Amino acid sequence: MTEAEVQNLVLAIPDLGVRTLAALVYFTGLQAARLIPLKPHQVTPQGLRLPVERSRYASYVPLGADASDIVEQWTRRRQTTSDAFLHDRHGAPLTLREASAALRQAGAQVNRPAVGFGHLQYAHLPLLAAAAPVFSRDLLETRLQQPFRLRYVDIPRLLDGRTERDLSQTPITPLERILKG
Repeated sequence: MTEAEVQNLVLAIPDLGVRTLAALVYFTGLQAARLIPLKPHQVTPQGLRLPVERSRYASYVPLGADASDIVEQWTRRRQTTSDAFLHDRHGAPLTLREASAALRQAGAQVNRPAVGFGHLQYAHLPLLAAAAPVFSRDLLETRLQQPFRLRYVDIPRLLDGRTERDLSQTPITPLERILKG
């Protein structure tokens, strides 16, 4: 999806909580399921504190200017009585099911009826590729905090014609050296 298509899709979502979720998925590249359970104290305009499963530690994800603006707008409009950062118009915590339904409904309005949060997550990759001087599997997995399925990435489109290199043949990065011994 292009940036204009993402913008049209996000603006077509009537529910502000779902719109915020969709924008955060696009701007951070994180899965919607990781963002939905966030509590208000875990989110600031500067970044997100994602809890690490079975640990007392949290992972910090900094936010860029666009994502920061979205968070600030939502923070001003959200219901302060809700204990969930992302909630519906009644203050109930968002569910992935209702958020996905709202996204599909908005997608139908902009002629993308089968769109899901995964499409927004993959649409984030050109932003990441443009911002990084070296683009590798490690960068993707570290930034997105999850294993990444490279076989689904259209490399020439992702890198915007800068190079035709295949990510599976990228030079070994320091993290790979450490893991391989």
